[in-house]
Amino acid sequence: MRDFQRTDDRVDAIVLDAVTPAENGGSLARHAKDLRLPVVMISGSHDIMSFAAEDGLQPVRKSFRAEELYAALDKALSSGEFGQRRAS
Repeated sequence: MRDFQRTDDRVDAIVLDAVTPAENGGSLARHAKDLRLPVVMISGSHDIMSFAAEDGLQPVRKSFRAEELYAALDKALSSGEFGQRRAS
């Protein structure tokens, strides 16, 4: 995510696996939310799925079908809660 912040590339949403190397997935999700970016959080953990739902993120449980990911991303983008923003 930091790499995207250093560019002028437009970021419309974040699709985040809850288990990320060297980073806390929940912390990254909150950071993206602070940047007013919609977040789809992927995990196989019931606790993480609860965290995502409680924090206004779009949870997708592993293992998922492409249609489930598309639906969550569509819902995140159309929520109107955050709007599409540049990451920086």
